[in-house]
Amino acid sequence: MAGDTALCSRVESFLGASAALYPEIEEWWRRRVLPDLRRRDRVIAREDGRLVGLCIGKVAPRSTKLCTLRVDDSVQSSGVGSRLLGRLFHDVAKVGGRQIHFTISEAVDTRCGAYFRRLGFSQRGYIGRPGRDAGDELIYAMSSASLTF
Repeated sequence: MAGDTALCSRVESFLGASAALYPEIEEWWRRRVLPDLRRRDRVIAREDGRLVGLCIGKVAPRSTKLCTLRVDDSVQSSGVGSRLLGRLFHDVAKVGGRQIHFTISEAVDTRCGAYFRRLGFSQRGYIGRPGRDAGDELIYAMSSASLTF
């Protein structure tokens, strides 16, 4: 993916669909994710003729951060998200990772929170984001002992 400019452009557009909930997502992509893509160290993408899902994580032995999981609405509940997370979980297990964590806005949590809790994640706290339309950020985490893939 690192050398595929067209795919990188499609990923940026795909993430742009989340801009209403995460207004800074396009800048985050260009400044923080894209440079690492060129080093091939943190993207998992799924393409089935078109981009239908994307999982970006920073895998590390102590704690892995799930930076984003986005699945196209047309394939929700088809297993795409679970397959992407399964690959991330596999990568975490390979480095002996102890924990996976992420933050999610309150607005997204109302749609996706139950899914993550079913996987074994639990809410561990929150980060106040006053004035943000999507609400505060909720912190979720799970021990690698709970990983299944």
